[in-house]
Amino acid sequence: MVVLTMTFIGLDNRNDLPRVSYSTALDVYVAFCFFFVLATIIQFASVHYYTKFGCGEGPQLVMCISKQVELEQIKEDQVGTY
Repeated sequence: MVVLTMTFIGLDNRNDLPRVSYSTALDVYVAFCFFFVLATIIQFASVHYYTKFGCGEGPQLVMCISKQVELEQIKEDQVGTY
């Protein structure tokens, strides 16, 4: 919904202002806002993925940490045998 709103604001303001061949401050502002909205969506998706399937909260976090500790111990044992 926010992406649609930012697109509408960017296109609607172009109709109200005179046509120029260069980027105005309003164009730069809307582009930055659009970039931050997309970055927020990507951040939300990655946090949701890692909370749902990766090392999230609760029992999943405990299991993930214990797996990492086991892998570190195996690596240490392998390094010590050579």
